[in-house]
Amino acid sequence: MIRFPFLKKSRFRGPLTRRGERIGIPRGMMFYHFFPLWSSFWENLGWQVEVSPFTTRETVEAGKGLTGTDLCLPVKAFLGHVLCLKDRVDALFLPRLISFEEGAYLCPKILGLNDIIRNLIPDLPPLLEPPVNYKGPPKVSLESSFLSLSETVGLPRGRLAEAFRQARVHWEKEQAGVYRTHGIPQKLIPEDLTQALDRVGPGTARFHLGIIGRPYLLFDPILSQQLLKRLTFRSCALTCIHGISAAERERQEEKLAKKVYWSLGRDLVASSLSFSQKKDIDGIISISSFACGQDAFTSYLVDHYARQHSDKPFLSLVLDEHTSPVGLQSRLEAFFDLLGRPH
Repeated sequence: MIRFPFLKKSRFRGPLTRRGERIGIPRGMMFYHFFPLWSSFWENLGWQVEVSPFTTRETVEAGKGLTGTDLCLPVKAFLGHVLCLKDRVDALFLPRLISFEEGAYLCPKILGLNDIIRNLIPDLPPLLEPPVNYKGPPKVSLESSFLSLSETVGLPRGRLAEAFRQARVHWEKEQAGVYRTHGIPQKLIPEDLTQALDRVGPGTARFHLGIIGRPYLLFDPILSQQLLKRLTFRSCALTCIHGISAAERERQEEKLAKKVYWSLGRDLVASSLSFSQKKDIDGIISISSFACGQDAFTSYLVDHYARQHSDKPFLSLVLDEHTSPVGLQSRLEAFFDLLGRPH
């Protein structure tokens, strides 16, 4: 049995949660990548899954009120989502995500997110926080992570293994669906945004844009200042980073002089190379969060490769809770002026 000495021992005895109870999953950070896997796993075992509502201004303000530090906007919003859920569920599912592939880590703030939550939010329900760490030691795969919950939920490992197998099949189907919808997880975004995206078909789009950004910033309409909807109102077809196949991203990554050490950052840089070379992409927009330490590096690389390999119009947007909608609109108008000029 794998043990994790760096995790605090729970003050609870026996199973922390039982079948039929409500498991809370905050709608933020790696939710946009793993939610189909997480929700399917718990539902397969007989738990109810409750997701926090879509982000509002109040969600962000609640998270901001917990900390005066320079945490990035997505983390502040995530804290707000935890606050929203904590009194409505029997347990919170907060996997401790360290690395989900052997060649890279996740962002340090994601690594420490559970500790931030424990220190800032009182009266939490039990936290279910199995670690995922492909770099180790010890190496903990996704499956091993879920199986480590056996004692926590009072079920045999074989039952958890079958639930994980079924959940993984579901997750892979959902990922394939995201690729077919040009990298946009339509089941995880607000209905009005889905409808706006569907209104722009291949025959009606004025421009086809490549959109580069972390999913937890880009697909949250409040955090992204409704960027995707603003673009659809201008009749733009959009392709985001996971609308590029994994094989294509890997091929582009091999061209880098030095490998990007962070999983999501590597996808951002690879997509910059790919979009810059695609003839059907008219322009590129990169979106990042002001206090993101990783994007201080990766945004430069995205900009560099986008400009080095093409003359497509390129717009870099850095957002936080103080970003003015008027200023954002002005920059988009200037970008569309460039798109409308002959190249």
